Amino acid sequence: MNRRLSVEYGLRWAFISPWGAKWINVVAFMAHFWDPAKAPQVAPNGAIVPGTGDPYNGLVLPGSGFPESAKGRVAVYDDPAVRALFRGIPSKFHPLRKNNLQPRFSFAWDVFGNGKLAVRGGAGIFHSVTGIAYSGWYLGARAPLTLAATVTNGHADNPGSGIPNTTRFPINAGALPGEYEIPTMYNYSSASRPSPRGRRSLISAMSAIRGGICLFPARSIS
Repeated sequence: MNRRLSVEYGLRWAFISPWGAKWINVVAFMAHFWDPAKAPQVAPNGAIVPGTGDPYNGLVLPGSGFPESAKGRVAVYDDPAVRALFRGIPSKFHPLRKNNLQPRFSFAWDVFGNGKLAVRGGAGIFHSVTGIAYSGWYLGARAPLTLAATVTNGHADNPGSGIPNTTRFPINAGALPGEYEIPTMYNYSSASRPSPRGRRSLISAMSAIRGGICLFPARSIS
């Protein structure tokens, strides 16, 4: 602007594309697919009472089915109980977002015009994206897509010689809302401080404010 005031501004645009899995081997809990009438009963030890409810209640797989290339790679490819989790949602969990404009602005002002005191400030908007690997959101390598077996009282040389444990416990599922917005942060900062030539000034202060909307919440769904 002039020798005492400088201003910088800009605009960042982000193209946030959907994400998914090549073999549809991701699973999520979505509350609107939960049916209280199908809730399994849980015993005092935390195990599911056999013959009660649906252990996959509320779980959903994206898309309309496994691709042919998933055969031999996804262990439950032919399991009808797992295939029933295809409920007609899009094959990509994250919607396409094109209007992600992120303006930025900053200034620096020489208050007295002699270099003894400078005031600076800035503000900006920052978008993020919900990802497949975030803690609490991780949707891969979860039951029922992964299989595990427990055997007790086996021998080290022959672990399978013990007693198979058929007790089932509730699934530790990652969850996604049916519709969500892009996480957005708003940052503001200001500072007044002496410049290298302003050694007589005793003023030095800084402040920063950060706020956000649609951030990554984590809560128990049990």
